[in-house]
Amino acid sequence: MGAVTNTYVDYSVLGNDYNHATFTDGAYTSATKTLVKAGAFTHNKAGHRIYLSSNDGGSIVAGLYTIATWTDADTIILATDAGAGVDDDAAKCIQHDGTAALPWNTIQGAMDLITRDAVNGDQINVVAGTAVVNYATLNITAYGTPAEGAPLLIRGCTAIANDGGIGEIDCNGAALAAATWVMSLCDLEIHNFGNNNGITTYGSIVHCEVHKGASAPAGKALITTCQTIGCYVHDSGGTGTGISNPVIAAYNYVYNCPTGIGLTSYNVAMHNIVVDCAIGITCNQDQASVIGNTVYNSLASTGVGIHGSINASYTRTIVLNNIVEGYNGAGGDGIYSIGDIGLLGYNALYSNTNPETLGDVHFDLGNDTAPAASPFTNAVGGDFSLDTTVAGAIDTAFPFTWYGPAGTANHADMGAVQNPAGAAAGISMPRVRVGH
Repeated sequence: MGAVTNTYVDYSVLGNDYNHATFTDGAYTSATKTLVKAGAFTHNKAGHRIYLSSNDGGSIVAGLYTIATWTDADTIILATDAGAGVDDDAAKCIQHDGTAALPWNTIQGAMDLITRDAVNGDQINVVAGTAVVNYATLNITAYGTPAEGAPLLIRGCTAIANDGGIGEIDCNGAALAAATWVMSLCDLEIHNFGNNNGITTYGSIVHCEVHKGASAPAGKALITTCQTIGCYVHDSGGTGTGISNPVIAAYNYVYNCPTGIGLTSYNVAMHNIVVDCAIGITCNQDQASVIGNTVYNSLASTGVGIHGSINASYTRTIVLNNIVEGYNGAGGDGIYSIGDIGLLGYNALYSNTNPETLGDVHFDLGNDTAPAASPFTNAVGGDFSLDTTVAGAIDTAFPFTWYGPAGTANHADMGAVQNPAGAAAGISMPRVRVGH
């Protein structure tokens, strides 16, 4: 696979979502909202938008207009009157081509208008500054089906692809996309999904902010099915979940969701910071892994920091090297399990009403600690780095040494954020900085 083919979307630029030749003398009839120009409208794209103005200062009210009906290559009918009740014989439209200089107006427009690169895949770059507003759930009817070797990538930018800018997508009360194709997302803020699961796609989400925005979902997930890495996921709404069935969720900051991360069979949650979620991380099926996470609650929660297994028939989850603090309301649990936990140990539990309430544990490695104070530098202020003066989480993560002839010493810490300097040289662990 070579370099993906880049195209651009900028909602602040009054560009078109309709591929046509530039024209300067279209005939517009206000009463019927009909626009005629020989050979200009080469694609049937009802629902797309076209930017019109007048070539001679006539009656066209400059702006974006939705195409209601495509009659033929010569004729379209608009959804609203572009002439304020007056005809015009010099309607003008400038062609856009999806370049950085002439970007499309919406993501769906770009998907419908580009020719899919079936060898390398495509990247749609969402320019930062003005939120792109979707007019429906994204579909691949015109674009075709992305593949593992030729994926569809949607990524934010400031001006040029991959420059680190954060684009914004307002889903306008609909889910972002369907779940049956490969789409990956990066450097985006995505929100306003209505009462729907927000993002469901067989791809990866990296360095994105995802939240409910203006919508009011109930019992929905902001992100589901996707590999979710390094994202800020927050405010999922009533009874909702931040990240659900992610395959892997790693290095995310999850805040203010009734359930922070929900794992199913073979899913992994590692090095996440989960804050003020009634249930921090829960294992909903067999053989999920919860390793090296920080779960914190400032609200005297009566819930559960880490739910090792929600059903007696679910078994062999791993709960290892986590820190749980603040589930100190009536009945609150640091780690709770109904079904079997396959491997448990090396967890730091502070200020929880019940540190652990467990069913069967196949292998209990022990070494769970009870720090005398909060192990965090300033959790209330959003700093979850470890306070080196508090024993019980620094240099105590499993394993102390690797099993085998190498004898490699480990000085990793419990939780998501590693202390900058262990007691001695050991395994290098990623450092993260987060806040809300």
